[in-house]
Amino acid sequence: MIRLHSHQECIREKQKQAENVRIIEEESNKYSASRILQPVDGSLVVVNPPWSPISEAELDRSFGLPYTRLPHPKYKGKRIPAYDMIKFSVNIHRGCFGGCAFCTISAHQGKFIASRSKKSILSEVKAVQELPGFKGYLSDLGGPSANMYKMGGKEEEKCKRCKRPSCIHPKICPNLNIDHQPLLDIYRSVDLLPGIKKSFIGSGVRYDLLLHKTGDPVVDKSTEEYTQELIKKPCKRPSESGSGTYQ
Repeated sequence: MIRLHSHQECIREKQKQAENVRIIEEESNKYSASRILQPVDGSLVVVNPPWSPISEAELDRSFGLPYTRLPHPKYKGKRIPAYDMIKFSVNIHRGCFGGCAFCTISAHQGKFIASRSKKSILSEVKAVQELPGFKGYLSDLGGPSANMYKMGGKEEEKCKRCKRPSCIHPKICPNLNIDHQPLLDIYRSVDLLPGIKKSFIGSGVRYDLLLHKTGDPVVDKSTEEYTQELIKKPCKRPSESGSGTYQ
């Protein structure tokens, strides 16, 4: 367990609040985090460590639940602009190893990527096709960052010892697998489905991953193919307002 500076100390000294934030950021990005305690007015706030990275099967079960994909009934038919943007989108993974200072994804999803299976993703795309108003256009096939699907450490033991908030800044970790081939397979399989006219990438694209050369000809070729897919195909273009594109 880690005991933070108390709430009262942080009110008096900004430096102690900054130290607390650093610890929280580090623990939220570790494979096996510690329990965090903070004294507040004679009591203790307890932050339990995140669960271990979720498996593909567990993530598939979560996304396979019978969601309505509709706004909560409390909105009583009101138009919700944010819903208009995502109602025909599909989330293919969770987590982001970007470690951007302005972003809280690491605090609630973590930096370790949890990806859905191809079968699960295609199943949801088919379900989206049955929604009222769907005309063949998917607004997004993405996640917290568009191009991190199926990516992670080549040697998991090294990841378990790491507490870096970012796997790609200030430089890309040599233990990181950045093969874009599994993601290309998803794109192409979705585009082949009857009834899909176009699929867009509305999530932020990490261009630093596209520019990086690993020295592995197979991985580097997949990155080049992914870049060509985004640039050349009119049905694949990054959103102009996508988040997470810059460190």
